[in-house]
Amino acid sequence: MLEISSNTKEIYPNIKFGVMIVNMTYSTPNEENFLLLKNSEIENIIAQNPEYNRKEKIKTEPLSNYIKYYKKFKKTYPVLLQLESLLLKSKGIPNVNLPIQAMFLAELKNLLLTAGHDLDKIELPLKIDLANENEHFYGIGERKQTLTKDDLFLSDNLGILSSILN
Repeated sequence: MLEISSNTKEIYPNIKFGVMIVNMTYSTPNEENFLLLKNSEIENIIAQNPEYNRKEKIKTEPLSNYIKYYKKFKKTYPVLLQLESLLLKSKGIPNVNLPIQAMFLAELKNLLLTAGHDLDKIELPLKIDLANENEHFYGIGERKQTLTKDDLFLSDNLGILSSILN
């Protein structure tokens, strides 16, 4: 189901990648229940970070590894910015469709970068590799995304699905 290229394993010998399949075919998400869960989780995140200090927070896992990765590309880890937006600016999760809100909530709770893909459109196996600058894919809103050299990306037999930086 998942193949990791040898050059990826060479550069990132301890790479971790998770897959979760959510099937919403047989039920419609209950917006009211999700709102209760979302508000409860946001309160927990705020309570766990009463005196937020960026310098201390970025030393913790998993943030430290993401910070190091993004720094190589002169970028800031977006989940850190989302967390700070919540903690320092009291900005919550945008009111978009429930699966996207759930992904944002999971990112804030676990501080792990998350991507969502339609399983019906994926042709397995999934593959993780390093970009060489010649690759591109069409992301959210069909916007063309050009990969940055050495960025990790996820693909299937049909093409690139996403990358860490995009």
